[in-house]
Amino acid sequence: MFSKRLVLTAFCSVLLFAFGPMGRAAEWPERTITMLVMAPAGAPADVAARTLARDLSASLGQPIVIENRMAGGGVVLMTSVANAKPDGYTLGLTAVGPAVIRPLIDDKVGFEFDRDFTPIMMFGDGPNTLLVSPKLGVNTVQEFVAYARQHPDTTMAHGGPGTIGHLAAIRFAQDAKIKLNLIAYRGSPQMINDLLSGQISSGFPPYNPAAKNVKILAVATEKRLDFLPDVPTFAEAGYPNVIATTWSALVGPAHMPPEVVAKLNKAINAWMDEGDHRAQFNKIGFRLTGGEPAALTKQVQEDRSRWTGILREHHITFNPQ
Repeated sequence: MFSKRLVLTAFCSVLLFAFGPMGRAAEWPERTITMLVMAPAGAPADVAARTLARDLSASLGQPIVIENRMAGGGVVLMTSVANAKPDGYTLGLTAVGPAVIRPLIDDKVGFEFDRDFTPIMMFGDGPNTLLVSPKLGVNTVQEFVAYARQHPDTTMAHGGPGTIGHLAAIRFAQDAKIKLNLIAYRGSPQMINDLLSGQISSGFPPYNPAAKNVKILAVATEKRLDFLPDVPTFAEAGYPNVIATTWSALVGPAHMPPEVVAKLNKAINAWMDEGDHRAQFNKIGFRLTGGEPAALTKQVQEDRSRWTGILREHHITFNPQ
């Protein structure tokens, strides 16, 4: 026959097992948080993440350490987050490439967004833009299309196979019924230099303030940008399906406590709305977005739907070379 003390001890153990994680979640954070960032040091997303980490460390009462993880095109970051404990102390600021595109073109990647991650929020994006060389002599999307029809294989630069700029360039060429010679570049600076010199005709990178030195014909967003109010959208130019932003999002491992996700989401949204954070990052072409976790889930689903057909039709696969 069990003693009352033994029964009470067993009952308390059951309660601790059942409600312990919830209690720990309520006390989160109790120690340093690590945020892995899919952006090189000094890039707009990295600057935004470091500014957030500094300010959020003060409001949450615990340090947030930033670690840049670019290896493997973001696969190392995603794998590290997926394998971490779902306790809110390892987070990942990932991007559309590793989160959405890479799993579609690499069957060995080893993770799936819906299965292996907890969405926390859309963090920000760099809207893709259609740039043309000033030497081309065109001033609108319509004029560029007319030029391309007269000059088959007009060159268009992008950030590499499978990047959002690459896929958006393909979509634009299909919708406009033009043939473009697509050329991969490692980054926007060299692309912009070659546009200025006339070595290439056009490009489709995420917005960079230096792009104002060339001609920006359109932005691949649903609405005009606050920091480029005079630049029309592709929809205004007659190409409503050309929607493309190179976005960043905050995720954690699967099965994070909902209380931790809610607390983190609320704190970051509040930070975005404080002072002039949005205006400051607009100056470097990075839009802080924010919102609820469901908005990130929706964005992932929309981008899968938007780009899967193009990836398959053009046989775009992961090539480690």
